Amino acid sequence: MVLAFRGTAHPPPGASDPDVANLSAAELSLTDLGRNGGLPLLFEHNSQQKVGYCQASWEGCNGELRVAGVVTDPNIERTIRNGSSHGLSLGTDVVQDTSGRALYKEQQELSVCAEPRRPGCYIDTVDGKSVRKSRKFSAGEHFSKEYVDKLKADLAAKADEAAKLKAFKSTHEEKQRSVISKLQPDIQTFVETLVKENSDHADDMKPLVDWSRSCHESNSLETAMPLARVISCASAQFKRTRDEASVASEKAGTLGATMKELEELKVIQASKSQRVAELEAHCNELQTANGALQEELAKAGVIKDKFDFSKLSSREAPKNDGSSKEGTADTGGGADIVAVTSNASRGRIRVDDELMSFVRGSASGSGSSKLFQSATGHSHLGSLGGTLEGEIASAMRSF
Repeated sequence: MVLAFRGTAHPPPGASDPDVANLSAAELSLTDLGRNGGLPLLFEHNSQQKVGYCQASWEGCNGELRVAGVVTDPNIERTIRNGSSHGLSLGTDVVQDTSGRALYKEQQELSVCAEPRRPGCYIDTVDGKSVRKSRKFSAGEHFSKEYVDKLKADLAAKADEAAKLKAFKSTHEEKQRSVISKLQPDIQTFVETLVKENSDHADDMKPLVDWSRSCHESNSLETAMPLARVISCASAQFKRTRDEASVASEKAGTLGATMKELEELKVIQASKSQRVAELEAHCNELQTANGALQEELAKAGVIKDKFDFSKLSSREAPKNDGSSKEGTADTGGGADIVAVTSNASRGRIRVDDELMSFVRGSASGSGSSKLFQSATGHSHLGSLGGTLEGEIASAMRSF
């Protein structure tokens, strides 16, 4: 069980015996025992026995240092409730020069003790109930109007300051709650995704799932805000990583399709290259055969000009522009096909004419131009009314 208390940690300036560790009015006004989460609460200044912590401190009506704190140790709580430990002692570190003058003071802890060294430093309120009262019955004791007015003015100033601080805190909390409310959907989505993908640890993460659904309604915004911001940043990073992975996967698919198409094109190109090589080999064979045929025809006297069939001008007919003469070779070393055909035809006519001249010619020692049978004087060629073709046929039948 936790015990909440209030009391006096330091008397007004000058109320205790002179000591270098005592605080002046200025030092008391600047002292904050609730800083950094609160100074530790010890028992009899034993640093090994922390029994609670301070929540806040303020300057009291008479200039004393008031403090509020919490006791968490059950044994010390019991001694406070029964009154055996009701004193408070402020632990202060002091840095002095060689003359003993204080250069620097810092409060390190507040201790619960049986009897305090400084007068008036007691716990007077426990869990909101007063446990100590001080009454004076001196008839002559009274307070001047100026002192009372000063106390009222100080109280009003403190109340005004407290109101401003409260308003500032309220505004700050509203801003933090607004920011967390905007982050809450992403936080909840991220946490639920993690739980779904790590179902083996779902039970361990369930409290975080519940918190993600109501983090914008948290009463402890000082804790909720940092945690919400961290999860939001992690969610953004997680989403960015997934998007980049998705884009990379899509690019990998496109690259695979492109590589496949490239390989198919390479196969087609290789097939066409092989076919072209086969056609070139066939053309070379034909060219070689044409050259050999040309040699044979030249030997037979059918043609007189040789043709280089590897040249374009030897394989195509000339233009009818009068630039090439029939029966002559071109400048490339070969004659066109039309000219060859024409010369070959003329060559045959020339051979036929020579044969007919030989047949029609007179026999040796004879004045007749006729071809006679071996046993008769009847001619086979040159008969009256006969034709050359008929005469030759008649001569061939008689042999």
